[in-house]
Amino acid sequence: MKLRVVILFLCNTLLVSCSDKVDLSKTYQGDYYYGVVEEVWDNRFTLVPIEIDPEVDIAPRLFFITEATSFINVESLASIEEGYKVKVWVEDVNSDKLVATKVQVPEH
Repeated sequence: MKLRVVILFLCNTLLVSCSDKVDLSKTYQGDYYYGVVEEVWDNRFTLVPIEIDPEVDIAPRLFFITEATSFINVESLASIEEGYKVKVWVEDVNSDKLVATKVQVPEH
């Protein structure tokens, strides 16, 4: 009986810890996008996965910035440079136009 409890506990722990991992080969992580900024323009930027499989052709994701977009650890889009790793939350993940509601850059 004790062995069953221990096995169930370990299985549950493994499942929980696996679900918190970020897949660096994809930009969409479930609640937000995460990747490397490839290009920056006036009101938009592109994001690519952190780890790119050379065998797979991946199109960069294009995000649009509005006056309502909030930024964490930077002042604005002008403060974000190519190569920065960022998290991006959007209004509607199913939309053809991804409008960022929040952009977070890790502290430098």
